[in-house]
Amino acid sequence: MSASDPDSAARLVVLLHGMGQSPQSWQDQVVALPPGVRAVAPWVYGMRPGRSDVFSLAAATDDVARTLDLQGAETAVVCGVSLGARIALEFAVR
Repeated sequence: MSASDPDSAARLVVLLHGMGQSPQSWQDQVVALPPGVRAVAPWVYGMRPGRSDVFSLAAATDDVARTLDLQGAETAVVCGVSLGARIALEFAVR
C-alpha cells in the first residue's frame, strides 16, 4: 500500500505492520498525512499471504532498505507497530 503525496521529493514514511496484520492496518494514518509526506506500507517479509517466505529479522530489515531504494530515497521515517517496530529498530541500528 502506498499513498499520500506522489511527489518523489516528498518526505518518505515507511509504515511496517505487526504480526497477524497487513499493510491495510495503516490505512487511517496514511489518509491523515499532510501534503509533502509520501507513505509506503509494504508487506513485512514472511507475512504476505500465499507466499512461502519464512520470517527472518535480517530479511525483513533488508526489505526496508530495498523499499527505500525502490522509492529513490536516501532517508525515510520508518515506523512500525509490534513486530514492525522491532524491524524499524533493527533498521535504525544498521
